[in-house]
Amino acid sequence: MKQAPLIPEEQPAEASELAYIAGLFDGEGSVSISKIKNKSGKSYSLKVKISMTNPEALKLCSRLFGKKFFPGQRAEKNHAVSYTWQLTGQRAGSFLKAIRPFLLVKAQDADIGLRFFQSYWQPKGPKSVTFQREAVGERLKAELFSLSPSSRSRSGRPKRATSPTFLTCY
Repeated sequence: MKQAPLIPEEQPAEASELAYIAGLFDGEGSVSISKIKNKSGKSYSLKVKISMTNPEALKLCSRLFGKKFFPGQRAEKNHAVSYTWQLTGQRAGSFLKAIRPFLLVKAQDADIGLRFFQSYWQPKGPKSVTFQREAVGERLKAELFSLSPSSRSRSGRPKRATSPTFLTCY
């Protein structure tokens, strides 16, 4: 089965567009690695997302990398609606690869996501987890978590290690 191109060929991304999206991602994006259960057992998933109140910027992400964005709920009655655009799996890895040269703030997050993608993803999608692949998934998930501001105590030292089943670095 032929897959859809990750970046539509009729609208190739220009460097300025990728730099703009990288700036959005630096400020409003996140990379996450989560443990999931599927038919063949445990697996891990890579996800990237950008959430913001202006949907116009997300239209560019949608046009270049696919997937639609969707509105979320208002945090408070007087807050604007927040929109979210996200990719998972192969599309998430391709997205990180495309914007990586332009990232400043989330460069380490992207590098961990790319290492996960390159070591974990297989051409027909993630396969069931072997002991070695689970160790890779857990190690990179923990490494990504350690970059998260929420993983640090007020003193700046890492908090006691926990094993969350889902984490996001903002």
